[in-house]
Formats: sequence, structure tokens, C-alpha cells
Amino acid sequence: MNRFFYTLAIRLFSLVVKAAGVFNGKALLFTKGRINLLPRLAEWRNKNSGKLVWFHCASLGEFEQGRPVMESLKNREPSTLLLLTFFSPSGYEVQKNYSGADFICYLPLDLPANTEAFLSAAMPSLAVFVKYEYWANYFFALQEKSVPLYVISAIFRPDQRFFGISKTFWKKVLSSVTHFYLQNDHSAGLLKGLGFTNYTVAGDTRFDRVLSIASEAKKFSAIEVLSHERFTIVAGSTYGAEEEMLATWLKQEKKEVLLIIAPHEISEGR
Repeated sequence: MNRFFYTLAIRLFSLVVKAAGVFNGKALLFTKGRINLLPRLAEWRNKNSGKLVWFHCASLGEFEQGRPVMESLKNREPSTLLLLTFFSPSGYEVQKNYSGADFICYLPLDLPANTEAFLSAAMPSLAVFVKYEYWANYFFALQEKSVPLYVISAIFRPDQRFFGISKTFWKKVLSSVTHFYLQNDHSAGLLKGLGFTNYTVAGDTRFDRVLSIASEAKKFSAIEVLSHERFTIVAGSTYGAEEEMLATWLKQEKKEVLLIIAPHEISEGR
């Protein structure tokens, strides 16, 4: 793979999503949410000068990983502007009113014209991408503009594209990163195997977020009544596979169990 074929794949993806929007609500949100995005961002930025840090998250889970870092930065530097972008409606639609960021929007698709227009409008001083998001044209554009780029809570596995037949191209993409903050030593070993040393094993910021949530725990009287003297399991952000696992376990469990499920997404089908 090279940059031409990568960009072509993004263009084809764009066409597929637009077509899917006719019968798929999520695909429609994905497309509609990006209409007039760049003019709105440029207008806001013209009224808000100064240092801007751009955080990008794929969806809700990555947002929760980036949130402790965003809030820590805002506490230390209240005057610094925070721009938060999402790739998926699952993240944006839930957190579009998050008060910790100064401007929240979708990430325009990773096409050269979009990346240039987005960076010209936002004028970030540095960029922070969370966990899995590696968009080649954005990374190259940030590097060309000498904007420092950090990847936090990053995790690598041998089956990822960085280690497959297209690894030469993806190694160039990774070379655009100023520093990686990794979740574990295994990821460090894989990154080192590609020749990179600009990393720190810093752990998973989800733990910071969980500690924060636990310290602000709320009580729900209805659940307290239901769970009184009953063994209770709360399954959060679940997909079908986890729910099937729970169902199998429940069939084998002899004692009474209260199971509360908060699916990753709730829809008519679920």
C-alpha cells in the first residue's frame, strides 16, 4: 500500500457510507454531522485565538481514555483551548455537549483536501490521538506543519496492519508521531521491533477514569431495592458476544442473580 491507494480507499469508504445513509441511521449521522463542519470550525477559531490542543477519539471508549488527560491539561492550563473530534456517531452524539472541551465536532474524512482545510481552520499547537486512531493523511500533514503529535493509551498487537504486508507504508505513518504513551510492555516490544524508541510505557488511562467515576459514585434507590441481599452483576458497554457469555453462565448458575446490562448501543434491534 502507498498513500495513493490509501486515499483511494478512504474515498470509496466515503461513497459507501453515503449510500448506506439511505437505510442506516448511524451512517446518516456520520455523513450529516460533517456538513458545513469546516466553516463552523473556522468561524469559531477566528473568534478564539491562542494555544489550542486537539484531541481525537474514535468513539466513546477512547473518549473515556482521553478524558483524564484533557481534564488534567485544562486544570493546569485553563486558558488553553481544547478541540475534541470524534470519528464515530457513537462518541459524538453522546458527548457533543461535553463541557470540558471548547469545540467538539466530527473528524472530516482523511482526504488531503480535508486535512489541509481542517488544520488551517483549527491551527493546533499540538495534537493528541487516543489508542487506535492512525489516519495517514492527518499524520503526514501534522508532520509537514511541524505540529507535535502524541498517541496516548496506545496498544499494539502482532495482527495489526503495522506488522503485515503494508508495514512499510504504516511505518512511515508511525514516523510522524512525536511520542507514544503505551499501555503495556508487549506494545513497547512490538514498536521497538519496528525501530522506534520514542515511547513510554505509561499504562491505560481508563484506570484514571474509573477511579474518578468511583470517587463520584451516585446511588440509585431503585437498583438498591432490587439488589438488596442479591448477588448483582453490572455489565457495561456490552456487545452480543459478552451477553452470550453471560447468558451461558446464567444457565449454569444455581443461585439467584440480578443482572443489569448497559449495552454499548441501544437501538430498536437491541
